Amino acid sequence: MSQKDDLEKAKNELVGMIAHKVRTPLAIMKEGLSLVLDEVPGKLNPKQTKMLNMVKDNADRLIKSVEDILQKPWDKIRFFRV
Repeated sequence: MSQKDDLEKAKNELVGMIAHKVRTPLAIMKEGLSLVLDEVPGKLNPKQTKMLNMVKDNADRLIKSVEDILQKPWDKIRFFRV
């Protein structure tokens, strides 16, 4: 196996790990926040709604950042000098 193959394998493992260990929990958290903001478990007061909307906005930003990382043209990124 060549160094290029090793790097490709490492890249694929990193992308898979990010997708599974980061994106999946974020999606579940976002869905839970949406349910609470829709007041499924009960009524929220205005301060709670404001705070949860801030959390949801930041979760959305983090999800977008993860998606951006996963969709980068990895072949253009140089992690190591080959």
